[in-house]
Amino acid sequence: MDTAMEGAGDEADAVVVTRLAILFCDLRGYSRIATRLDPRRVHQLLGRYYRATTAAIEERRGTVVQLTGDEIFAVFGGGGDAGAAAAVAAARSLVALLPDLNRELVLRDLPPIGFGIGLHAGEVAVAPGRGAALTVVGDAVNVAHELCSWAADGTVILSEEVARRGGPAARPWRPRRALLKGGGSIAVGALRPGTSGPVVADPGVAVGGDRTMASVA
Repeated sequence: MDTAMEGAGDEADAVVVTRLAILFCDLRGYSRIATRLDPRRVHQLLGRYYRATTAAIEERRGTVVQLTGDEIFAVFGGGGDAGAAAAVAAARSLVALLPDLNRELVLRDLPPIGFGIGLHAGEVAVAPGRGAALTVVGDAVNVAHELCSWAADGTVILSEEVARRGGPAARPWRPRRALLKGGGSIAVGALRPGTSGPVVADPGVAVGGDRTMASVA
């Protein structure tokens, strides 16, 4: 999924190819929530979710590229290993804020939520979009999006690219190889902040949603 902001610029000389860490965060069970609630209540819930998560991402110097439905797409730069470390720290912060956020939602008579997170890093093309928006495209974006789709509630699925550059916050990390739907395979691991010891990235522990991880090692 190459994700771009509406109104992306077409000028080739405005495109910069750079290495970024990429974060996707997606609500679990959102379709069920949206079916049960009045649209205004859905808007209220998403607004609070976006405000809390965007603040946590920006605190780690991340840039929110796009908010679509219940999904957040953000990137982290900084050169060297700084982007990966910031992305991992942001992912941990997102999971940590969930209990307080859910207490606030319940007080507002809204249902509690859960989300999964995917992290990857790689070369992407970045270009200015409309206003202050950015367009960020590349295979690394697609991979990060797919990893997010594997993550169960409260779990961070991270690639080897992020784990080996992410510093102590990316550990413990116990990798396994998994098949990507577009072909090829990738070494991934899982973190479940707030628990001790490594989380094995397999369908029985780390993977939620409609897909399962195809382990090849």
